[in-house]
Amino acid sequence: AADYQGALSAYRRAIEGAKQLLVWPDVETLAISCHANAAFCLLKVAKPLEARAECEAALCLPMANAAGAALVSKVWLRRLQALVDVHESGAHGDMHDEAV
Repeated sequence: AADYQGALSAYRRAIEGAKQLLVWPDVETLAISCHANAAFCLLKVAKPLEARAECEAALCLPMANAAGAALVSKVWLRRLQALVDVHESGAHGDMHDEAV
């Protein structure tokens, strides 16, 4: 079985480590990728609100618009999946009404 919790921890450590080791814009490109992968892990363990937060963190970075279409598309796709999962589960939490 896949260790999504372990992978999630590794992605979160990579984001923090990148902030200390890399310079802009490399740090943001890596952070966007790690946030997207963390969101994937959270979706797999049925935590769509947390997955959405990871996607939002990636999309708020200044380099999000320049990171490359494939990477940014992955973030948007995972954000959309998180919104669908939240809607289907009825666990809206602090999520505001949004068009999906």
